[in-house]
Amino acid sequence: MQPPKLGRQTFLKDNIAPAASNPPRYTGRYFLILDKNSNEVLEAIRLLEKRWGLSVATTADFITMPPNENLLKDADALVFNELGIALVGVEEDKVVQMKLSGSGFMVVPEKVVYIPDEVSADNDINNGATWGIDITKVLHSPYTGAAVKVAVLDTGFDTTHPDFKEREITTTSFVPDEPVDDLHGHGTHCIGTACGSVNEQGTRYGVASDAHIYVGKVLSNQGSGAQSWILNGMAWAANNGCKVLSMSLGSPVSEGESYDIAYERAAVRSI
Repeated sequence: MQPPKLGRQTFLKDNIAPAASNPPRYTGRYFLILDKNSNEVLEAIRLLEKRWGLSVATTADFITMPPNENLLKDADALVFNELGIALVGVEEDKVVQMKLSGSGFMVVPEKVVYIPDEVSADNDINNGATWGIDITKVLHSPYTGAAVKVAVLDTGFDTTHPDFKEREITTTSFVPDEPVDDLHGHGTHCIGTACGSVNEQGTRYGVASDAHIYVGKVLSNQGSGAQSWILNGMAWAANNGCKVLSMSLGSPVSEGESYDIAYERAAVRSI
C-alpha cells in the first residue's frame, strides 16, 4: 500500500498558514465505494482481485489488533468489511481503468484531514471554570461520565500528564511509525476538554471527569492524517463500545460539495 501524501502541516512553529490553505487536499490514494445494495465485502474483493488484478487485504485480517498500514506493504487495497468501502493505493492509470469499467460503485479520492484552525475564548482569571465549562453548566451537573467510554480521535495523548495519572485510559495509534504519544499537543488539549477535571490552580476545565478515556491517534505529530486513519479509529471506538466520539478535525470543503459517504457509513456503523 503506497503511503499517503500529506504535504505541509498546520500548527507548526514554522508554518503560520491556516489548515484550509495547506495543499494538498488529497493523499494520492482512492476509495472504492460500493452501492448500498451490493453484497459489500465479497463484491469489493471480487472487483479488486478478479477485475483489476489487485492484491487485497481486509480489516478482518486484523483479529487481535486494529488495522495497521505498516502490515499492508504488499497489498494494493484494504477492504473495510463493515462499510462496503475499499482503500486503494495504486498508480493513476489503474485508477482511470477502475473509473471507466462499470457501475455499482464510485471511485473518490482519499482526503487529507487536518486539525482545525486555531480559535480561542478569553477566560476570566477569577472564574473557577473555563469559558466552555461555565457556559454549558457543567459545574452544576451531578454527572461525571462514570462508566461511560469516551473516544478522542486526534494527535494522541501525553501519557505522562499529571492530571490524568489516576485515570482509566486505553490507547491505540493508527498513524504508521508513530506511537500514541502526543508530540503536537492538540490531542491532549481535546482530551482535557472532554474528560479533564481540575488543574493545579483549582480551575475546572473538563466535562466528563470520571469517564473511561479511549485515545485513538489518527493525526500525526505534525497535525494531519489520511482519511482512512480516521475511519480505522471510528471503527475501533465503536467496537470497544464507546458512546461518545470526539473528533476536532476536518478537511477543506468546496462550494456545493456533498457529504462524505465514507464518514456517513462509518457513523451509521458506530451508532
